[in-house]
Amino acid sequence: MSSLVNELHIVDDSNNIFDTDIEYIIPLYQRAYAWEEKQLSQLVEDINDVAEDANYYIGSLIVSKQNGRYEVIDGQQRLTSLYLLLNCLGLKVKPTLTFACREKSNYTLRNIEEVIVENRSKLDMDRIEPGIKQGIKILSQELNRADFDKDAFIKKLEKVVVYRIEVPENTDLNRYFEIMNTRGEQLEQHDILKAKLMSYLSNNAEKDIFAKIWDACSDMAGYVQMHFTSKNNAVRDSIFGSGWNDMPPNSWHKYKNINESMGGDDRALHLRFNQ
Repeated sequence: MSSLVNELHIVDDSNNIFDTDIEYIIPLYQRAYAWEEKQLSQLVEDINDVAEDANYYIGSLIVSKQNGRYEVIDGQQRLTSLYLLLNCLGLKVKPTLTFACREKSNYTLRNIEEVIVENRSKLDMDRIEPGIKQGIKILSQELNRADFDKDAFIKKLEKVVVYRIEVPENTDLNRYFEIMNTRGEQLEQHDILKAKLMSYLSNNAEKDIFAKIWDACSDMAGYVQMHFTSKNNAVRDSIFGSGWNDMPPNSWHKYKNINESMGGDDRALHLRFNQ
């Protein structure tokens, strides 16, 4: 495996991913911690379902080495959640995760043991980060259920793997983050694939068409035909036929022609989710 890619087990025989001398910092351009009950409950459930005979890949962590520390470019929500999880399990966790210029977040993490037991006498509640506090509360409730086996859960954590991927030394981090985080949220694998495919298109008009078709196909709230709207349903008719049941064209040039024949840009492929 490349020296820039490392397979990390969340927990192993002697320590965990935070019980090391490696420090992680969440840069200021990242959004604040935002995972809620849905994501955290799913994280616990996924780990609880890990089989004993195989490793379970939980995602990747994209980092850049800066002044001896790893600046987290992508994966910070998952990384922070794992930090909270290990603390809630009572494991030894070094204070190796910090946020740049977010004093409330850092204060909460520095005093996480007191936050977990809700020891208000030793806490300045005005300095507590609400999102992290809520995450701790949700995880504590999950781990303290009567039917929850903490020992078995910790054993399963030994099978859970995250890949830490270090970007090359001369990477333009501002450009990298702009590409990955255009909409102000962490991109998933399908978003990265979308951006990669769009990079092969020659101009912004083609990229606009592609992006709208992609987004229409990815919206599972209804039939894909219903995500194409235009005056008199002209775009929908052109792609799917008058009965909206025809197979769409398999040639990219036909989509370009549809767009050009109806005025181009948003007037041709104006989708409901952009209104």
